[in-house]
Amino acid sequence: MGQKVSFNKNKTNKLKIIVILVIVILFIVILIKSFKELANSVDDTQSTPNRVGFNYTLNEFGSIEDVFKEYKCNLISKQDTKDLFSAKVEFSCNLYTDEKSNENFFLSLCKSVVEFENYKNIELIDTAKDIKIEVKCEGTSLTEIKINGDTNYYLNNTSRKSRNKKNKITNFTIQSKELKRLIDGNWDETKMTLGTRESMFDDYNIYFDEGYKYKVVDRKIFNFIFTSNYKDVVAADLTTNSSREKVEYALGEPTFDEDGCFGYRGKDNYIFFDFENKAISVYPVISMSEDDEKTLKKYIQEMNESHDIKTFATNLVNTWSDYDEYEFNSNYVKLKYSLKGIELSISPYSLKNGFFISQNYSGDRSLADMENVYLKETDAIATAEAARIGAELTKVYDAVVQGNENSELYVVGREDNGTKFVSTDESRADVELKDDIYNYKWISDSEIVYSITNVGIYYYDFNTFTKQKIIEGKEEFDIKSFENDILYYDDTSVKIER
Repeated sequence: MGQKVSFNKNKTNKLKIIVILVIVILFIVILIKSFKELANSVDDTQSTPNRVGFNYTLNEFGSIEDVFKEYKCNLISKQDTKDLFSAKVEFSCNLYTDEKSNENFFLSLCKSVVEFENYKNIELIDTAKDIKIEVKCEGTSLTEIKINGDTNYYLNNTSRKSRNKKNKITNFTIQSKELKRLIDGNWDETKMTLGTRESMFDDYNIYFDEGYKYKVVDRKIFNFIFTSNYKDVVAADLTTNSSREKVEYALGEPTFDEDGCFGYRGKDNYIFFDFENKAISVYPVISMSEDDEKTLKKYIQEMNESHDIKTFATNLVNTWSDYDEYEFNSNYVKLKYSLKGIELSISPYSLKNGFFISQNYSGDRSLADMENVYLKETDAIATAEAARIGAELTKVYDAVVQGNENSELYVVGREDNGTKFVSTDESRADVELKDDIYNYKWISDSEIVYSITNVGIYYYDFNTFTKQKIIEGKEEFDIKSFENDILYYDDTSVKIER
């Protein structure tokens, strides 16, 4: 791509300051989170380091004894054959410390031992703690970890422990007239008038001036967010500018307070408070009917009998089209219905495979008694909100680090399915263009021209959020430069009328 034109030194310095501030803030957030995770891992394993996420090479350890010492484990004895490494071990922690799982610790230990033993099958036995771990490998991958005879030890234990867990219900009164109309209309966006949509970004329809944005899944609003531009009361006399202390005073202890996600489950809605971005995020509570439950149980039974994951996923998608995530290939499936609280996750690179029901699943939890079905201790809606907040906090940084051609008002992130233009100071609406952009050129801080090979060249105005085709054809449309209202591309040029 060519270099940006018509930028003075002051503008460039401002952008550099933004980049530096973003990087510093992100570094501080990551550092704080790292200290928190380190403290938690020490508590969880009784001062045993949780090594998951650290990648070791064979050269880092002189012997297998050194591997165990790294995890503060004692290697008592070993038998090492061509196909199996078997050892009696004194582990530095139990499978659980109080109620907290040490799964990450044991998974990381097994990975390190397997790597050192060049991906042999391994067997680790601690007779005092009554722990036996068997690991099978294929090539350079762990294909199975069996703990005390159970290939899904932690999944099954989590499922059993979560059976009687229930999120508390907090009563709150909805006061926003827009949200009231939305609820009365069963979250159908076609049944209400919201104003003028400026743009779309990350699948959210953005009504920037009005102060809200929302995401639609299967013709229904999945998530409705009030932004800092919304000045009216939303619920319980609270606004987007309300402090954490004021929210807790009005609603009490939150249902969710982890990973930046702070919120409450009500009878009919979830409400989350994003203090960092001064936003209030609302989701509907969805119930599974008895017929839906019967259908789901039937599909699971068929899957367990046939072991046909593809047919199972197809059946789910054909029956319920309100999924918010669906990724698949020949050996991988990720299908998520966050509002329903159900999820299918199958991958050869994961040891946690199966059908999962979350805490917000409204149906009979005995479904988890079926083979390959597990009950999670987390709420799928809270998980979705935490992911959304995380993406919101890093969107500027994610774009900046790509090193694309930016303006003073927007930083640019290029992705496989589109190009994102992120407001540098949140004074403007973010924009995502789904066009297959070949290259682009800023012609002012708020205007670009961009090309699509074999299609044409387009002009986009971020002040009016409008697009205009400048020229069409079957050329490459390689944009070279822009000078004096003349756009140079390929071996020719065109005058831009603005």
